Amino acid sequence: MLKLIKIERELLIDGKINGKAPPTTVKLNGQAYIQGWDTWSDLGCGFTSRGCTEPDKLGLEQLRSPFHSPSYSKHVRPLLQQMEAEFLAVTKSLQALQPHIPLHMSSLFNDIYDSARITYLRASEVFHLYEYVSGWLSQSDQWRKEEFSKAVSCIADAAAIVKSREAQYRVPAERIASWRANPTAYDYTYLWTVHSLFYFWRDLGKAWDDSISVLSPCFMNIINPADVAFGEGILLNMTEVAREVLDALGIGGLIGDCLAAPETEPHYSFPPKRN
Repeated sequence: MLKLIKIERELLIDGKINGKAPPTTVKLNGQAYIQGWDTWSDLGCGFTSRGCTEPDKLGLEQLRSPFHSPSYSKHVRPLLQQMEAEFLAVTKSLQALQPHIPLHMSSLFNDIYDSARITYLRASEVFHLYEYVSGWLSQSDQWRKEEFSKAVSCIADAAAIVKSREAQYRVPAERIASWRANPTAYDYTYLWTVHSLFYFWRDLGKAWDDSISVLSPCFMNIINPADVAFGEGILLNMTEVAREVLDALGIGGLIGDCLAAPETEPHYSFPPKRN
């Protein structure tokens, strides 16, 4: 555990590679890349760094620009690659301990082990998606296909872990991990993003979809801005109707995604639907 804590501090917070600190932690810390980003994270960081609600990063959509900063190959790639390797090593160490854990401690140990596994899978998914996008001009189609397949397999493995953990919840998973009406301004309960692996899928969609829709911070938006800002009322109803009309006309795209959350629960699979 002490080793895991040390690795998490060095990689996720300090951005150290082989013990060496980067010139700055801005866009060069591991947390920025493996934590989830939604529409409002993108919007906040899109205007000014002071608007960021989480550590800023070099986005997948920005990586397609030849003028992106910081350098992917020099600074970001080594960090993502080391995160994948270090978290895999920790996971294997915990796996080796598993047969020696007393029965009365197994539940707690399995919680820690599963957390380490899904952290590794998230780090691995992100690394291979960034490799896939970074090689869009320099690598062969076959190479990129293999990188993308590795990312997809990470989601499948993570889904199995989530299903296993949901069986350990002390309440029915539907109560805290479903898409349904609830007292908050969101259309989902607080663990739905875990249940659906939404943040895994959003990054996958950003990597796979090279259309202009990816440039919009509202790509795969699941939050209703009018509801969050003003609550129920005329404005909320207007935005929902506007989205329905735009979608019906087939011209929703960038605008419709910003106006309101999806009418029904989104379900994700590969290949993701293009907007």
